Amino acid sequence: MLKALLHGKLGRVAVGVDEESGGDTLEEGSTQETAADGLTELEDPLTSMVFERLEYLPAELAWAILRGASKPLGDGPPMPAIPPVGVPSWSFWPSLRPGDGGRNKVRVEPDLLVSWGDTLLLIEAKHRGF
Repeated sequence: MLKALLHGKLGRVAVGVDEESGGDTLEEGSTQETAADGLTELEDPLTSMVFERLEYLPAELAWAILRGASKPLGDGPPMPAIPPVGVPSWSFWPSLRPGDGGRNKVRVEPDLLVSWGDTLLLIEAKHRGF
């Protein structure tokens, strides 16, 4: 979640203390939710919580998890079974220029860009499949 905080992805979350339970709660109208429940409803904090952990794993294990969670685009090949050589570099929400024919004129911001040897993994995570 640190990456989401550092990149300004948490927005404004009002946190209060529920004196009966002693825990943090989100204040939204008349309903009370725990702070963790509210943050996992947001896509960027959830992306941060999941992918930040992969950065600390051994490279081979991180590759195996990413490979197992991915599927080829169209008729493209699956990710190779053997990871690229070297240590991966993880960039959260990088600001990139769109390519020719892109819809965005100024920039695009994928959730994660992993540079790994001669391989680039661009990850756009969607919450609950949306």
